[in-house]
Amino acid sequence: MITDLREKLKTLDLEGAIHVEIALCGRCEGAGRLKWVELVDYHKCLYKTTYYECKDCNSTGRIYKQTLNLTGFRPFKEAGDGN
Repeated sequence: MITDLREKLKTLDLEGAIHVEIALCGRCEGAGRLKWVELVDYHKCLYKTTYYECKDCNSTGRIYKQTLNLTGFRPFKEAGDGN
């Protein structure tokens, strides 16, 4: 089970640095179901196709993508940088 990143960052006071967007599920590629093709008869070239629900996106084809954006600053020229 995927936990919400915002819950973990509440203790660090970085909750506002999270960007949430909706994306396609990478496992089912946005279809919401997985396709399984099985060869039944080699000589007649018969295939059996079975569809399964995708467990990663709960058959919706969409997921929440959470990105943590952190920005830091440091001086351009520091002692020992060789600049």
